[in-house]
Amino acid sequence: MDIETLQAQLLECDRAILELNYLFSETLQEQELLLNYKNRLRIQVEQKRIRFFSLKLPFPKVVKNALQHLDQEIQRTQAELETISCNIESCQLFRISVECRLAQSFDG
Repeated sequence: MDIETLQAQLLECDRAILELNYLFSETLQEQELLLNYKNRLRIQVEQKRIRFFSLKLPFPKVVKNALQHLDQEIQRTQAELETISCNIESCQLFRISVECRLAQSFDG
């Protein structure tokens, strides 16, 4: 491979790593929002559960469904974070291999 092609691959690796880091950051923020919302909802649920229990009323199913949905979304974002992290690592390893080939091109 010629030097220009290797340099272009380095630039492409850098671009991909930047995009993946941005995506990781965005997904992490989304997960933090979900976790905060879930915690606030849980606090409200506990306060209301005491009231419902004292009035001997069934607890609203919609609240249980909302908590389950939040758990699913949190799991989804966690899976996305793990995938993005693996992709970043793969790009970084590929970049290192390109750097080595580029160094060999200059030496040889």
